[in-house]
Amino acid sequence: MSQWESNIRKFYYFKFFTVFNILNPILIFFMLDRGMTMGEILLLSAIQRVIGLIIEVPTGILSDIVGHRYNLMLGTSSFSISCLIFSVSNGFLGFLIAEVFIALAQAFISGADTAFVYESLEMYNAEDQYEKIFGKMRGIQFGVSATLIFVAGFMAQAAWELPFYVAAVFSMIAFGICLTLVEPTKEYRRGERTQKEYYRQYYMTLKNAIKISVQRVEIRWFLIFTAILSLGLVTGEDYFQAYIKEGLGLPVMVSGIIYTILFLVSAVFSNYTSEGIKRLGYEKMFYLIPGMVMITVLGMMVFKHNLVIILFILPYIASGYIPTLISGYLNRRTNPGQRATILSLRQLVKKVVYALGSPIIGYVNDYWGMDTALLMTAVILGVALVLPIIYKKAYSLDYEYTGTGTQATIGTK
Repeated sequence: MSQWESNIRKFYYFKFFTVFNILNPILIFFMLDRGMTMGEILLLSAIQRVIGLIIEVPTGILSDIVGHRYNLMLGTSSFSISCLIFSVSNGFLGFLIAEVFIALAQAFISGADTAFVYESLEMYNAEDQYEKIFGKMRGIQFGVSATLIFVAGFMAQAAWELPFYVAAVFSMIAFGICLTLVEPTKEYRRGERTQKEYYRQYYMTLKNAIKISVQRVEIRWFLIFTAILSLGLVTGEDYFQAYIKEGLGLPVMVSGIIYTILFLVSAVFSNYTSEGIKRLGYEKMFYLIPGMVMITVLGMMVFKHNLVIILFILPYIASGYIPTLISGYLNRRTNPGQRATILSLRQLVKKVVYALGSPIIGYVNDYWGMDTALLMTAVILGVALVLPIIYKKAYSLDYEYTGTGTQATIGTK
């Protein structure tokens, strides 16, 4: 077995131990128990996203220049540090430092893992196996994540610090695996662009993508729509743990069970997204997704009953559909040279809107209560619901456009 084949074998173990979402079902529960308010929690979440936004590209450049293995080492060690800081924190400053390290962990690993696998496969001419191999790795990670999410609530019930210790140990094992990996060789072949030329081209591509997104109404409206939808969806999901703890008075172990079910539901429905979009069409999906999330948010606002937990499934069904819906809509309306950049630009707009909006909702919660904050979230989702109607009437947009390349409808209003 060559060192590059050994890389792939070891990376299966790396993915097994890289399970950042073990904290998902208990983190907000934990911070509320430590005396944090929802306003402070949502502010921390917004700060984490802004930091991630700022360092996403620099960490990607670092990975390309210094090496993907070092990024993976920095990512896993940053997550371990974050977990340990979380476990001893009791106030805003401690949680802020922990969130900064989580942002670093996510940024360092984002893209570096896929690039490392692909380049290792390239070293022995097996890159055509990438989708199959990385799919298996994701499947292993999915199974471990589902198991740990289930037990996280029970661990937290026994001792709040326990899930953080387990997550830190898993991440340090992943760090140890990184030490044994061999960085794929990077060689610039004759006739290829230099790194300086590459980044100059990147700047021009980004500039053109922004221009296109502003000038073309069928893209501009969609970036606005998905950003508002994401604000309502993510904020609504942020309130699940607050509702379980403060609205229903249920113990934290219940949260682990609920999140495991939601995790599995989202995974199952994500496998049927293309069929759902084909049957209903894009336009109906634009109304259905914010509508489902709004039903859940209004249910939490009006009723304080255990049966409302069933409604939590609706936003997770929506989450399963959204990635395919977004990529499908934009892929049909963009050219290959701009497609990936516009998709990245959508992520940028989404994170900026969330960073601006979620702290406001959180502080509404602190001053006027959870029900008022949920009402505000429902209003945001209502805006997302009517936005496709407004733009269709104003610009005669065809949401079911099935051609290739750019759509004929252009607008600068």
